[in-house]
Amino acid sequence: MAILIDENSKVVVQGITGREGQFHALRNRDYGTKIVAGTRPGKGGEQVESIPIFNTVQEAIDETGANVALTFVPPAFAKDAVLEAAYADCQLIVCITEGIPAKDEAEMYNLIKNNTKSKLLGPNCPGLISPGKSNVGIMPHEITLPGNVGVVSRSGTWRITGYSSDIPLPPSMSRALRAISSALPQEFRLIRLMRSGEIVPADSI
Repeated sequence: MAILIDENSKVVVQGITGREGQFHALRNRDYGTKIVAGTRPGKGGEQVESIPIFNTVQEAIDETGANVALTFVPPAFAKDAVLEAAYADCQLIVCITEGIPAKDEAEMYNLIKNNTKSKLLGPNCPGLISPGKSNVGIMPHEITLPGNVGVVSRSGTWRITGYSSDIPLPPSMSRALRAISSALPQEFRLIRLMRSGEIVPADSI
């Protein structure tokens, strides 16, 4: 199942020369994500592990056909970076940066919504992954598998993890899952997927 990204998504990484940007760009490329370009003003013409760097997102799109921007830019410059990608007609912008001033967040949201066709995920998010196809963010792909179930979380810290083994859960975790699940409406109950393929309600663990 793929909605916003798939194996055809072409990603330009804003801030690819920074530590986090470079690490996740290369890690995601190794996963199979099409990382086609990076940007860093003043570094145009250089490369990071054979990934070409451009001075602007527009140049990167014109040269590579990138349609997704992954943003690793310091908070003070993140709004300008996101708007640059939006005004360059990038279809999807995934902004990982945290600590962006609330005023900047509100301004860039309104500008993107009212003046562009771009979609914005973030800021301050772990990104998104289409298992087996593309990873645009900082999530570990090792905990995901292809399938017909999608997970959307408001928080990048609280993770919903599917267990792929029948190893008994620690008592404290079982109690926590039962408490959380029992407080949710029936259609939102937590489940545990067993290795055998059996689906077990979390509140019965």
